[in-house]
Order: sequence, then structure tokens, then C-alpha cells
Amino acid sequence: MNKKDSKYSLKKYNKKKIGNCLLYELTPDNWVKRGSLPEVKEYKARWHNKNEIKDKERWQHYYWSDPERRKKMLARKRDLKRAMRRKGIKPEMKYINSERGYMKGLWNSAKTRCRKTGTLFDLTWEEFWSLWHEQKLNYGMMCPYTKVEMTFIRGLNNGTKTKSFKRVPTNVSIDQIWPGKGYTPHNVLFCTVKANFAKKSITPDMCQAVVDIYNERCRLTMARKLSGVERGDEYHKEQIGKIILNRDGHFTEEEKKSMLEVFYKLSVLQAAEASGDRTRINFAKKDLKDYYRDETQ
Repeated sequence: MNKKDSKYSLKKYNKKKIGNCLLYELTPDNWVKRGSLPEVKEYKARWHNKNEIKDKERWQHYYWSDPERRKKMLARKRDLKRAMRRKGIKPEMKYINSERGYMKGLWNSAKTRCRKTGTLFDLTWEEFWSLWHEQKLNYGMMCPYTKVEMTFIRGLNNGTKTKSFKRVPTNVSIDQIWPGKGYTPHNVLFCTVKANFAKKSITPDMCQAVVDIYNERCRLTMARKLSGVERGDEYHKEQIGKIILNRDGHFTEEEKKSMLEVFYKLSVLQAAEASGDRTRINFAKKDLKDYYRDETQ
């Protein structure tokens, strides 16, 4: 398939740490390499089925026909293994520490785990590999959550006697954006192991709730700094003494909580009026008005 005759949209992809390649738009916003196109995979399957026996026969003839060549090939293989051992790399670990080998293992382990737990896993290897490259286009090798560079390191415990499993915090892991909804193309994100463990089963709704509470606390802290009133100050105690009096103990916990919040806002307003600062008074009145509006909705 020539580039000029391609029925897909094309774009060049160039990253320093990832390399150069040409991507094809298989479906809208789904960019894949040439090897992942359906017609290319179909052609490779046909060629393999047609030439599988011939390739085996050709290789057997090439390997066994010349004894000297066979000795050289075996010696080259032994030298490669020795060189890797000197560098501290076990030959069998070379593939699983590569990008494709690591991601293939990640896909297999996730699929097996989901089969055992009954979790939805709706990703073929081609889709999984495409999602990984799509994320690299947007974030590179950085974790979307922590902005830490991700790694591919496997086999640290291979050959050791210890039973503990050592995880590399910066390794790539597969995360469900919304926990429990399964591994689907729209619910999968690749992040570091440390970020995945920190997130655990937190949903986007819970994340938004944490942000809302944080913003609310920041707003209250600023209000206290502007008003000069803290809970327990004389203005706050005075408002509690005026309203609660002998009725203490006759309210539910929610009513007490709401009442104390009103007492605090009233004490802020009283302190602002005592200072005579129009900005503080307007701020306190608006804060109290907004609180009543939220309670009545």
C-alpha cells in the first residue's frame, strides 16, 4: 500500500525518546502504525500461512548445510549471553524489559486478572497497543497524574530466594479512570505504579468532592483572615450565648452543625459592623446571604 494511494489520513510522529514513525487514522482520533491496519494484518496472515513450511525448510537447510556456519552462529549466541551477564542483564529478561515486551506482559496479566475477578476487559492487543501510543503522543513518557517519567523494569526478584515482590514505583501500570467500570478504550489510562496505588478506588466524583471541600475551606480561611474572627472568639461566643441559651441538647447533630455555621457567619458580620469597614460588611452580608440561599435550595 503506497502512501499516495492510502485511504487513511496520515501524520508524522517524531519524539526524541520514542522515535520517528508514520501514523494512520484508522478511526476518528485513533492513530495506529502501518502494521496495525486491517489490510496489512490480513496480508501478513496470508503470507505466513502460505510460506510457513517453506520458511522452516529454508531455515533448516541454511542452519544444517554448513557446519562452520552453525558453529559460528552458536558461538555468537554464547558470546551475546556472556556479554549480557557481565552487564548484569539476564538474556531471558531482555524482551520483557523492552517497551513492547513489558506492555505485552501488562496486557496479558490484566486480561488474566479480569477473567478471574469477573471484571470487564474489552481490549484486544492491537487496541491496547494503540491506546499506549496515543497516550505517548499527548504525554510522552510522563505519568498523567504525577508528571514523573515512567519506566519498563521487570525481573528484579528473578532468581532470588526472597518471597517478597519488589515493585518499581515508576513502572508503567494500567489504571481504570472510573474504578469498577472495567478496562475499556474510554476508561483506561497508563500511569506509574505509585500513582495507581495512591488513587486506588477513588472515583472522579470523589476527586471533585475533595476539590470542592478544599476550595470551601480556603474560602472560609480567607473570610476568617479578612474578618479577624475565629471560632471561639468573643464575637462567636456572644452569638452562641444569644441564640442557643437553654435549648442546648434539643437539636439533632445536623441542626447543631448548621446552627453553629450560622453563628459563626453572624459573628463575622458583627465584627465587621464594629470595625465600620464597608468592604468587610458587604463581604460578610454576601457570605451569610449565600449560605441561606444554599440551605433553602
